[in-house]
Amino acid sequence: MKAAQKALLTLSLLVLSSLSVFTQAQPVRASYSSVELVSEVASVKPGETFTLGLIVTPDPSWHNYWVNPGEAGKEMKVRWNNLAEGVEVGDFVYQVPHVTSMGGIITYGFAEQNIITMDVTVPEGFAEESLLLAGQANYLVCDDANCVPQSAPVFLSLPIGDGALNSSNDLLFQSARDHQPQMVDWDAAFYSNEDLSKVSFDVAFAEPGASDIYVWPTVHKMVIHTLTQTPQVKDGLLSITMDAGRRLERYQQTDLLITYKDANGNEQAGYITGVTKASGPGAVSTTANSSTGVGSNTGDVGILWALGAAFLGGLILNLMPCVLPVLSLKMLSLAKMGESHPRVVRTSGIYYTTGVILSFVALAIVVIAIKSAGEAASWGFQLQNPIVVLGLVLLMTLIGLNLLGVFEFGTGMMNVGSNLTSDGDGHSKKSSFWTGVLAVVVATPCTAPFMAGALGYAFTQPVHISLLVFVFLGLGLAFPYLLIAFVPGARRIVPNPGPWMSVFKTALAFPMFGTAAWLVWVLGDKDTILWTLFAMLAIALAAWAWGKVPVAARPNAWRVTAVVFLVGTLYLGNTAIERKESSLAMAAAEKVRKTQSIKTINALKAALQEAARTGGQLNEQAQALLGSQSGSHDSEMPFSEKELMALLDNGQHVFAYFTADWCVSCKVNEKASLHKDATLKFFADHNIQVMVGDHTDGDPEIDRIIELYKHPGVPLYLYYKPGDRLQDGRKLPQLLPTPSVLIDGIKAFRG
Repeated sequence: MKAAQKALLTLSLLVLSSLSVFTQAQPVRASYSSVELVSEVASVKPGETFTLGLIVTPDPSWHNYWVNPGEAGKEMKVRWNNLAEGVEVGDFVYQVPHVTSMGGIITYGFAEQNIITMDVTVPEGFAEESLLLAGQANYLVCDDANCVPQSAPVFLSLPIGDGALNSSNDLLFQSARDHQPQMVDWDAAFYSNEDLSKVSFDVAFAEPGASDIYVWPTVHKMVIHTLTQTPQVKDGLLSITMDAGRRLERYQQTDLLITYKDANGNEQAGYITGVTKASGPGAVSTTANSSTGVGSNTGDVGILWALGAAFLGGLILNLMPCVLPVLSLKMLSLAKMGESHPRVVRTSGIYYTTGVILSFVALAIVVIAIKSAGEAASWGFQLQNPIVVLGLVLLMTLIGLNLLGVFEFGTGMMNVGSNLTSDGDGHSKKSSFWTGVLAVVVATPCTAPFMAGALGYAFTQPVHISLLVFVFLGLGLAFPYLLIAFVPGARRIVPNPGPWMSVFKTALAFPMFGTAAWLVWVLGDKDTILWTLFAMLAIALAAWAWGKVPVAARPNAWRVTAVVFLVGTLYLGNTAIERKESSLAMAAAEKVRKTQSIKTINALKAALQEAARTGGQLNEQAQALLGSQSGSHDSEMPFSEKELMALLDNGQHVFAYFTADWCVSCKVNEKASLHKDATLKFFADHNIQVMVGDHTDGDPEIDRIIELYKHPGVPLYLYYKPGDRLQDGRKLPQLLPTPSVLIDGIKAFRG
């Protein structure tokens, strides 16, 4: 048997080796680019290091991105599969990129074939006959109108030998190194001002007569990138100050690429590694160039801040209307336990907390996976999927019916209401866990204070830090119940068991029905709502028929009836989804129509105002037009990056807000502040154009804004002055309890 396995393994390696020849000869094609993995050596010598090259060739008019893509884009990542033990693949080394400006957005990348190199180390004593390198390259390419994620397998099999160079690739790797920056040991540091709005870089720069200097930090979104920079060189010290990106305090280190023309007009590029944060100017010595090394501080202050904010945000989530119905179920569970053994109560608290934390971690993993695939995702993204919303509608309906005693149906989430009022330790574990899951499901439409910063931080960090932030968010949400479970004195706030519990259990059905009704409204147009209501009716009938089974003389007849209504639910639900998809197309057309209508009205108003200023006589219709829609909710223009930039270029002030029907925080702010007469009058009196970005069903442009401002999701409120760029918007408070909070925030920016 072992001989057969060895023969099969040998045959597999031979096949892979033959395939590798083909792979090296033919690039792997993606939709708008190709990639090819090549080696500088013809064979691998154990105990030594050799260089790989990843050739990226974007199609004409397309480009891929540098390690720091700038204000948009995505760098190359390769996920290596099953590397042999001890084999290490080093960091990517890029060629010097180009600066691209498109619509005011600055990006760094390559519009031509470019080669990314990396060193591979093979351990001494490597006993295999060949070295297999296989992985998946994931990256982004864009043209002037579109960005398309690319994914392609890369593969190479090299024999073990003396490490001789592959002469056919000599020119290729020489060209790659010719276009890479030179590693330099210039002393360098960076520091920020007190309000973290500016970041300054100091570099010991012994290049007299240099011109066209450009400084490229490698850390994503550390600075707001511009097409031109204004560095100063004096007495051997290069200094440059830039507008800082959000949350600058978490950055403790970066690499720097500096490109320039020397005194002879030759283009040069120097690369500095391990540039660390200083407390202020004066940290860089120009008397000698020395490596700054790699600092050990990796941003613990930023991490601690994010974890604390996540915990507080989760704690406040308990007060949000999304979560209160589910927490009421847990209060009922505590009352049911009464004088149960403390161990039972503690176990219930642990299982509830476990359900909460695992659900938050699962949500984080999904978001990270979507982002890693080149797509956009934000807090509450799952409610942009009508199938998910419809499923939650039916789930809330079933829970409400269960609490009313219409049926008892097995176990699991559909039976959460029943399990919470059942006796026994086993029931308390299961019900507590699934109630924690349900609490997270219904919490996502809400964004509590402190959550925005914490989630914005999490979505820009490595995976392990992102997951840790979500764990602390879960701990905050679970903390009140955990406190009651583990602190005997805290349980005094829970009433003793009694007849009131039966009434309270029945009453809890109605918040569940209310949640279902709100989710139906989230689905949108009347046709979708109608078919969803029919689906709710069908599943209610199925639940009622199933509830008859235990007491019926002919239980099978009731089971069949329940199944028939359940099949009807599936048909009606599918019809509702189809109507929703049709309505999305109509909404897109309506967005275009409304934008054109508002632009036409604004142009006519401008012409009439100019006529009035120059002494022209306005008839009653013209005067009515000038007064129409002023301070009206109808005058809101659908958000579009193109229209926003056109307005700003024409000297217009703009307030842009981003919302979604499933976002409870958004709707509360709109009712309490945005759509109040005082706010609308302020917008009209100060000639502020309001733009609204509806993220209910997802919108790539809104995803781009959310990513640009390092925000976890909606709500997001931005104020722009004339001449601003897309990234220059001033973020306003996320909670707007009164019009004055919004108005005062805008006045502070207007000056």
